[in-house]
Amino acid sequence: MSIGPLLGTYNILSRLSVGGMGEVYLAEDTRLDRKVALKVLPPEWGSDPDRLKRFQWEARVLATLNHPNIVTIYSVEQHDDVHFFTMELVEGQTLREEIPARGLPLERFLELAIPLADALAAAHQRGIVHRDVKPGNVMVRPDGRLKVLDFGLAKRGDGDGAPPMPARSEPQTQEGRLMGTVAYMSPEQMAGAPLDHRADVFTLGIVYYEMLTGVRPFEDAEWGERVTARLYEKEPPPAPPDAMLPERLEKIVLRCLERDPDKRYQSAEALREDLTALQLEIVSGSFSSTQIARPDFGRPRRWWLALAAALAVVAAAAAFVLPRWRAATAPPAVTAAEEHKRIAVLSFKNLGSPDDEYFAAGITEEITSRLAAVSALKVISHNAALHYGRVEHDGPQIGRELGADYLLDGTVLWSHDESGVNRVRVIPKLIRVADDVSVWSDRYDRVIDDIFAVQSEISEEVIRQLDIRLGEPERRMLAAAPTANLKAYEAYLRGVDYANRYEPNPENWELAVAMLDRAVRLDPEFALAFAELSRVHSFVYHQGIDRSAGRLARAREAAERALAIDPQLPDGHRALGYYYYWGHGDYERALEEFNAAARQLPNDSLLLEGIAYIRRRQGRFDEAVDGFERAFELNPKKAWLAAELAQTFTHLRRFGEADRSYDRAINLAPDQPVPYQLKALNALRWTGDVERARAILAEMPRQDETSSLYTRFKIELTARNYDEAMRLLNAIESDLIGLESALFPREMSRGTVHHFVGDVEQARVFYERSRRTLERRVAERPEDPRLRSTLGMTYAGLTYAGVDHKEAAIREGLKAVELYPVEKDAFVGPDYLEHLAVIYAWVGEDDAAVDLIERILEIPSGLSYAYLRVNPRWDPLRGHPRFERLLAAAGSS
Repeated sequence: MSIGPLLGTYNILSRLSVGGMGEVYLAEDTRLDRKVALKVLPPEWGSDPDRLKRFQWEARVLATLNHPNIVTIYSVEQHDDVHFFTMELVEGQTLREEIPARGLPLERFLELAIPLADALAAAHQRGIVHRDVKPGNVMVRPDGRLKVLDFGLAKRGDGDGAPPMPARSEPQTQEGRLMGTVAYMSPEQMAGAPLDHRADVFTLGIVYYEMLTGVRPFEDAEWGERVTARLYEKEPPPAPPDAMLPERLEKIVLRCLERDPDKRYQSAEALREDLTALQLEIVSGSFSSTQIARPDFGRPRRWWLALAAALAVVAAAAAFVLPRWRAATAPPAVTAAEEHKRIAVLSFKNLGSPDDEYFAAGITEEITSRLAAVSALKVISHNAALHYGRVEHDGPQIGRELGADYLLDGTVLWSHDESGVNRVRVIPKLIRVADDVSVWSDRYDRVIDDIFAVQSEISEEVIRQLDIRLGEPERRMLAAAPTANLKAYEAYLRGVDYANRYEPNPENWELAVAMLDRAVRLDPEFALAFAELSRVHSFVYHQGIDRSAGRLARAREAAERALAIDPQLPDGHRALGYYYYWGHGDYERALEEFNAAARQLPNDSLLLEGIAYIRRRQGRFDEAVDGFERAFELNPKKAWLAAELAQTFTHLRRFGEADRSYDRAINLAPDQPVPYQLKALNALRWTGDVERARAILAEMPRQDETSSLYTRFKIELTARNYDEAMRLLNAIESDLIGLESALFPREMSRGTVHHFVGDVEQARVFYERSRRTLERRVAERPEDPRLRSTLGMTYAGLTYAGVDHKEAAIREGLKAVELYPVEKDAFVGPDYLEHLAVIYAWVGEDDAAVDLIERILEIPSGLSYAYLRVNPRWDPLRGHPRFERLLAAAGSS
């Protein structure tokens, strides 16, 4: 096919590739002045209704797949008799070009393999089977990120969201009815049998094998021999001895390559989680990747020798480090010398109606909570084990990933009898991870009113099987029933689900409040629901979603009501601790309540997390790091914890560790924009590299949410790209933007843009609007340091613009520091010092500004030398001798 130099409004620059469903060209979009990729259906095929429908279906498939690792489609168009669609141009090289002759290093393999599995998991969830995954259909950008291309051979599978597939539109390859590339086909594809998303899992196994070794597992020269090998050989050949793959990774790849689809991973999501767990071990240091690096070809060694050396190093380090670490952070009820058995409770499977899913989840949650009360037992957070409940996994593998000695699994069937007598059947199973042996199982058939008794009996039997002796308080907790009202319990579970979502989205939190309010209305004695309701109210206040006195009062009332119903309820003490911490910054009283809860829940991840937050606020950052890591050990699937650990590293200016921890958060929650935003800001503080920050945000989902737009605005402002900064600011719908250490009108940011541009008149107009808004709010809430600090910066901006408010600017900045000093909060307090330094710089008090900057750089904070160099807010200090000496002395740090 020949395409001319112009196709509609697109200048054709070159041809990029040729495929079975069309050709792809590099083109320039003359309307938007950007380069794009055009996939063009040859004109001679445009008259074929089946081919045209298939081509249009591919475009619709891409339009449904909004994922950072899948190419983005822009438009579907026609010019004369040529049909085409435009896509994101992915520059870089193919994965095939990325793979060296002897394969990729392990850490680079994981950096690429995890997002590749995640992309296919997203497609499968939308009901799309790719059928042609191969290194040539995966692009690796210059920044290291990958994009999956070419869904031209995709088919509709199980799942929601896939567009209806046109009839009789299956494309044919040169080898008859086989769809895909032979070297990467699954056995069912080879045999022409019906297939589903598990065919893509097999193909991923081939791709992974090639990425790790540099060769494919089936390299026979003749196509017929490949078919024979794929269909009839018992197993693929082992990896070359010089590949030195860890045993666990080798098992992952071989499981993908199982010929029987039922024996493979049953989802790309499950595969991704196994790879992520391995990556987390390497990042956290519990698995030494340096001991499994490939040797020279002349010195091949078996992988297990290297792995044994790695484990010896880790064991030696653990013997020295772990006792000190645990002694520093252990709750009062547990000593470092005690040994604990570790158990993970997997989500009990619902065998009844889909509407009863919440009921099975409630049983799982309740049993987990009861076991967590046993001091001699370590219980992995239910949130960490939750995702294993819907897919089949290898038991020992789950145990290793979660660090568990035992797994408790089970099934639940709720039988709704027309006579009104409802019954429930629960079949639990306790599995020993070391040898994958079921050490206990039983069947409980009861009327529904006995459900909490069933949960208690199961918990007690698990404790007996583990040979753990209980104290009387622990026995009471195991036997307790949180409520007799199942509808109240259902509302409680739904509220907890909304509250535990990754982002502090105001809508999620208000839905959580609504469901928990319903729970306590249905059962006014439901102490556990009151405790959770209190925690949610406290968090809404803490996040600045609602800083009213009424919100704080509701948090206290709910916590006190929980403890009035049950004075020993650990969740009530935990909720009251969060009220003191988030509501008043009263760390000592908060710790008292947390410690009271810890005596009954000695290994509760939320308590460990709360204590780590307080240690950070107290300026005990190293203890905070240890605390977050311990909480993450009990809840290794919680992305929020990884992000909080990363923020702690950022304040310690351990930027590389922060970057890796943000990657952990992104891998755990790739659909959430917040970790991308924080990682981009960390990049600015680390190196001042605006392009790197932009590249990180380019991968961020939900680009148009307020927090996403504001972070992009900050990056463009730092880059001095003021037109784009203003465009992003104008796209934010809210007139008031709230952060933990700032609450400011959008007019203030508009004034700042004009200020930096040098447009004094417009800066004065917007700063004046901001002043009026903030003065009114300060009159309403004079003790809010965010408002006082922002008002001070607004006054400083007006002073720059020729309206003298110098004295008022300094007064407000100092007042904010007085209201929220570093001594009160070592994590957020430095922000107010930084705001005061900005005020000094903008009103001409250069020496005072530099004095403060030097002080801030001596303590943990978000200020760094790199950020000082690139941020235009510090331009008034450029040329000041002390400021320049400060930057020069820092060198490249």
